[in-house]
Amino acid sequence: LPLTDVGPHRFSFRFSNYELSRNIPTLRYFVTRTGAIDIIAPAPGGKVPHADTVTLKWDYKKEIEDLHSYEISVSETPFRFLTDDQVTWKPVGKKKSFTLDTSTIKPGDWVYWQIRAVTPGGEPVTASNISSFKLKK
Repeated sequence: LPLTDVGPHRFSFRFSNYELSRNIPTLRYFVTRTGAIDIIAPAPGGKVPHADTVTLKWDYKKEIEDLHSYEISVSETPFRFLTDDQVTWKPVGKKKSFTLDTSTIKPGDWVYWQIRAVTPGGEPVTASNISSFKLKK
């Protein structure tokens, strides 16, 4: 399987025996470029003064060839406790910051977030590590 060719891939079987009457599964996967997106602010695990908004910032270390835009996911629940359908991604364009409305988040609560780069077709190319910060009381 290709592991260095960044992007979506499909792997399927082809048989020359046409008497086979079963469906053959196709494996779909994508390869990402790790370490391309760095979280800048707030610092991972940091404490942030409670305010109505917090600006989340990131940068990329390497040029992302297929970059069309970024998407962000933010949660008050750690991502490891969420299923894929509970994680929502919001488009943020090509800018490298996002102003998060924290007016409804209680002081003392943790916020978890992640950024990913997507192609024009919406396929993920790479993602940042999951980051978190705590709103100070």
